[in-house]
Amino acid sequence: MISRENNFDLIRLIAAFQVAIIHTAEHLQLDDAYLQSIGGISFPFPGVFVFFVISGFLITASCVNNVSFVRYLKNRVLRIFPALWCAFLLLFVVLCVCGYINRDTLKLPQLWAWMVGQTTVFEFYTPDVLRGFGVGCPNGSLWTIPVEFGFYLLLPLVIYICRKRLNICLIVLSVMSLGVNYINALFLDGTVMKLIKYSFLPWLYCFFIGSLLYLNWDAVRKFFEGKAIYWILVYGLYVNLVAGPSYQVVLPGILGANILLAFLTISLAYTIPKMGGILHGIDISYGLYLYHMIVVNVFVEFGFVGEWKYGLASLALSVLLGLISWLLIEKKALSLKDVKFRIPFRNEQRL
Repeated sequence: MISRENNFDLIRLIAAFQVAIIHTAEHLQLDDAYLQSIGGISFPFPGVFVFFVISGFLITASCVNNVSFVRYLKNRVLRIFPALWCAFLLLFVVLCVCGYINRDTLKLPQLWAWMVGQTTVFEFYTPDVLRGFGVGCPNGSLWTIPVEFGFYLLLPLVIYICRKRLNICLIVLSVMSLGVNYINALFLDGTVMKLIKYSFLPWLYCFFIGSLLYLNWDAVRKFFEGKAIYWILVYGLYVNLVAGPSYQVVLPGILGANILLAFLTISLAYTIPKMGGILHGIDISYGLYLYHMIVVNVFVEFGFVGEWKYGLASLALSVLLGLISWLLIEKKALSLKDVKFRIPFRNEQRL
């Protein structure tokens, strides 16, 4: 049995902050040199990759312990969409106030297509009429929503078809995903390649690393539980001497860094696991992720760029919106989840 004590909520929050800080520094034109390395020592921690690995570990736990696909899917929908729809409503109001949505633009089919996409799983589409707002994409970080939902739908199918040889199947699919990732990185131009980039195909291997670790936990746990300091040292040495992680796996060294980061992430979850208790059950990571680019775009739209005081204000407002999202939307939505199955994790209800 996997321990119910873990730090997954805390790690997700750190990953969400990483994404928010990097996007804030980039789009508000801030000096972020010290964010890349300190004293010449680099320790990259790409947040989206960490999300995918954690999702693979926890969603596999939810899937294999759930007796009903309908119940499983209902829980996934409750986790994603109520907060997503509220974020969209705020974005819609902002775009109306800034003049990008008005009586004239509401007549355009592409704007309605965008609104449908933003409230379902096609968040990667942005019509030309909204390209003038902020950085050119009203909430670009939401490209991960269709990726995650693709994971959610594919996993039960793979488990059902390959139950007797599940490990081999996941490894084969991961290798295929890496092939898609490599080809996509080399030939990024063109509509087809962009659609592939925003699908789950190039990122499936990240998710399945987490899945494989969960499915084989009894065999590998001794290498992870309480061993985070060793993985930190190994990962730190590797990224400074060999190669750092990247979303585009074009070299074997990058793949090595990504795998080591995945191992470090899971080890951190089960090293001093009571650290996760400092959050007291408050999980703002998803809300922070949803809202930070809306805030950044507003700051860019009004010219609040070039100084870190704007960056700090942007992050503070994003955190506030994330907290409101958790208290008023997400927590209540998650209380509706059906958890009538064996729960191996303390925070399973928030998966």
